[in-house]
Amino acid sequence: MRQKAIIWVFIMGAILVMGMLAFQSYWVAYSWSSESSKTRQSIYIALYNVAEKLAKFDQVTLPTRDLIKSVSSNYYVVNINNSIDANVLERFLIDELQAREINMDFEYAIYDCSSDEMVYGDFCSISKKDYQADLGNLPKYEEFTYYFGVKFPGLVGTIFTNMMPSLVFSGITVLALLFFISSVVLLLRQQKIAQLQSDFINNLTHEFKTPLSSMKIATESLIANPYVQADPKVNRYLHIIGQQNDRLQAHIDKILDLAKLEKESIALKLETVNLHDLLRETLPLFEAQIEQKKGKLTCALDAGNPVIQADNGHLQNVISNLLDNAIKYSGENLVIHINTHLEKTTLVLSIEDHGIGIPEEQMTKLFTKFYRVSTGNVHNVKGFGLGLYYVKLICDAHKWHILMESKPGKGTSVTIYFH
Repeated sequence: MRQKAIIWVFIMGAILVMGMLAFQSYWVAYSWSSESSKTRQSIYIALYNVAEKLAKFDQVTLPTRDLIKSVSSNYYVVNINNSIDANVLERFLIDELQAREINMDFEYAIYDCSSDEMVYGDFCSISKKDYQADLGNLPKYEEFTYYFGVKFPGLVGTIFTNMMPSLVFSGITVLALLFFISSVVLLLRQQKIAQLQSDFINNLTHEFKTPLSSMKIATESLIANPYVQADPKVNRYLHIIGQQNDRLQAHIDKILDLAKLEKESIALKLETVNLHDLLRETLPLFEAQIEQKKGKLTCALDAGNPVIQADNGHLQNVISNLLDNAIKYSGENLVIHINTHLEKTTLVLSIEDHGIGIPEEQMTKLFTKFYRVSTGNVHNVKGFGLGLYYVKLICDAHKWHILMESKPGKGTSVTIYFH
């Protein structure tokens, strides 16, 4: 992935993460506030109804203001201005809280003027939870004279339980955001490693080019020397050195071209190319290898209009790579057939061999960088695993479609559609 694309992904991801975190924080706070307000409002209504029932039961009038006070987050006092019967109060509390669907444990106490203390009433358990550490702490309220206090030990827990769907959704969202962040970090780390690898390969190949060029010049000079030409054995060895030098130079150029293509730093030099002429120019380069393996190469150039717009150099490299693979993986039966034809208006090139073939499970990895097909007991197949990767890059750059079919033991067919 290009560096600019990664930067944009990181920026957009950071904005998305901050936005989602801000939204989730707001949503959790809003849900807490809403659920808390709803629950406390229900408690207020239930306590108010209890106060009205007590006033009606004792035939007294309730205060017109400051009837209910919230002393703490879970403790309320109710102003009655009359003595209170504990048994009647407990029955009214249970009835009203259940009527409002407030299924929470509670404890209550009644203020005694004579002793100036809160007289503990009872703990009414509905959920059977253990709140022993928090029970009995119902302090006085100095502004009222006759009042009772009610404490809900599990109020905060009940509010959390009621907003559990929102908390679960928020938790899932946070986990998704953490996964996204870890993915972006991993992507950046892999991009850095890939960049270091690319820089290392580029520097290494560039360092190779200078000594190879010097070796080529020296070899050519020695070959041109009359004394060397007079010695067939030395002359043969020097030609071998020259051929291997050219081969190594070609591999280095291929690696450099791949690096440039991946960075999109070079443009295709499109020109009018006659595919048949290019094939006639390229095929003789492989005659020696085919003859050495006692193989057979046949051509059926049947396309009526073999002219396309392409980068001549890269197209020749594509054909060379495919032929090189067909020869290398031919096994003991080297038979290669090249065909061109038209499918409607589309020019099609097919290169087919009768070699060792490719297992089906490896077909999806063929165009992967540095990937090489397993050859089993065949150990004479050399290469870097860059040939088909290069072919795919060039086809994609030209917007051509490449199709590869293969069966183990029967050979491989590569077809390019020049759209």
